[in-house]
Amino acid sequence: MSEKQTDPQLMQERLLFGGLTALFSVLGLAMPLFIYIAPIPLGMLAYTQGMRVATIAAVISGVLTGVFVHPLGLMVVLLLLALGLAIGGGLRENIAPIHLLLVGTVVNLISFGALIMTTQNIFDVNVIDDMFEQWTQMAGAEFEQVFAMARPIFPAMMIMSSTVITFLNMYGVHRFLKRRGIDTAWFPPFRQWRFSRWLAVAFLTLYVLDIIVLPTGIAVVFSNLLAIAFYALIVQGISIVMYFAHEWGWPRPFLILLILFVVFVQLGQIGMLLLALADAIFHFRKDNTNHENGNAMTNGPSDVL
Repeated sequence: MSEKQTDPQLMQERLLFGGLTALFSVLGLAMPLFIYIAPIPLGMLAYTQGMRVATIAAVISGVLTGVFVHPLGLMVVLLLLALGLAIGGGLRENIAPIHLLLVGTVVNLISFGALIMTTQNIFDVNVIDDMFEQWTQMAGAEFEQVFAMARPIFPAMMIMSSTVITFLNMYGVHRFLKRRGIDTAWFPPFRQWRFSRWLAVAFLTLYVLDIIVLPTGIAVVFSNLLAIAFYALIVQGISIVMYFAHEWGWPRPFLILLILFVVFVQLGQIGMLLLALADAIFHFRKDNTNHENGNAMTNGPSDVL
């Protein structure tokens, strides 16, 4: 890295990625989409230029946001940009994708938790309750019961959203680096994803426990774990469909309609869940995977978790 310090391209990259990080951070408080993709240029900066340069860029972005938007923006930006530092630093250290995904998810959870707690302490409002109330008002009274049922599993929603945000930012950094001719470790193709069969066992166990009348605190914990297992199995179900779609040459428009059906129709979600549970027993893609011990990242290219 030291031989490149005098290269003009180095300064161009610092200005480009640092400028995009600052721009996305400032815009992000008005349009939240930008703050969630701000870790991508910062991750690029951390990987190509090092953690010191990336940290300085993150601090400058936070200061600019605090000066031009809102003083609280300094803390918001620094907390959310921590994901970019984690991704870039993890890639520099050649951390396996699944481990980097877990690290990024934890970083996101800590950041979101700190933001919620700080906002509640400063403004004396229950951020979570206000958020669900706004969602209910936007969706209409007919969805009030749906949001009321979703409120107890808010921790699971936080974990899943943090995982998705981390994955998308990892993908963005991976793709931009690849366009520059830099290969970084990545997950196998989505159609080959398979979780450990123990996830199916855990889901069925939690489902039975969720039916049993348990103390409120324990029941809430089980409900959150059940929600995470449920959506993880749906992802595996979609992966199975994509595998056979690839093998049989299904048209892309059909796949798009199928994914929309799964996302927006409960029947589609149940179908993917049952498909994933059946796959844990029959191994529909057994010709493409080594299933010894049902382990996930150690036995074959199609196992992810």
